[in-house]
Amino acid sequence: QALMSLNTMYRRGLINERDEAHAKEGFSRLHCIYYDSNLSDFATYLKVGALQLACAMLEADCVDSSVLLEDPVEASQTISHSLGRTPVRTLRGKNTTALDLQYRFAESAARFVKEGLADGIVGEAETIITRWVSTLDLLRRREFEKLCRRLDWAAKYRLIERAVAAGRCTWDAPQAKMLDHAYASLDEDEGLFLAMERNNLVDQLTDPQRIAACLDQAPESTRAYARGKLLALGGEAVVEMDWDRITFLLPENTRRNLAVRTFDMSDPLFWSKQNTQPAFENATGLEDALDKLESLRPDFPTLEQREKNDGQPTYSSN
Repeated sequence: QALMSLNTMYRRGLINERDEAHAKEGFSRLHCIYYDSNLSDFATYLKVGALQLACAMLEADCVDSSVLLEDPVEASQTISHSLGRTPVRTLRGKNTTALDLQYRFAESAARFVKEGLADGIVGEAETIITRWVSTLDLLRRREFEKLCRRLDWAAKYRLIERAVAAGRCTWDAPQAKMLDHAYASLDEDEGLFLAMERNNLVDQLTDPQRIAACLDQAPESTRAYARGKLLALGGEAVVEMDWDRITFLLPENTRRNLAVRTFDMSDPLFWSKQNTQPAFENATGLEDALDKLESLRPDFPTLEQREKNDGQPTYSSN
């Protein structure tokens, strides 16, 4: 409904402009809220990979102005109601299609990657480009049987198309909408995507065993690792938690005489396994772990210091 907005419940923007990085100073967050929720590994891979490349290109000021749209909101609505061939207008006043835009975008991204500008910034950049372009080629050739293995919307389209062809419903019938909802259901007994996955009808990029492990084990390369370890040590003592902090209610009369203690995790990358594992291995309990983690803290302002100084730069003494 808008290009940018603060609201997420009404008059939603393509990009949410609320300044919530959930991280320390120097970090920002691009909050895109108009994407579909995907079940397909392949669709999610393309969505996230293409956006990573787009962000890297923006930061490097490598933007192909020919892909800029005259009205991004109207264009996104038009494209979402078509199969990629309905024309939309660019900022230069030319008509193009979603498929043509994707090709031009992918070509620009491929040049960016070939010049080495994505090195160390976007992982698997060459693979992203290869899978992206091959999917666009399938779209251009209208090979929906192969696209069904990669893209959620193509799989849903083919399911409803077959139901219509068999005379079980029409495109505007409630039964068609039921198929749409059933496709995305997470119920093992009724979810159509889950049934397709069980029958090897979709391309899986993830390892099911790795996914099962992630249900209990946090990623090791970010603050999620330390957060998970702290919750394992003292989850019952948590009174408040956000992306960048955890507040614990500790037993009274401890040597610090603190009943409530907030641990600042505003650096999203520092509190990884590599940096914090020794602290947890040698800790005798929750408070000891917190003490050891504090001793590791790099020199950037803590949460309390930032709030006290209203954003003015200060530095911790740790």
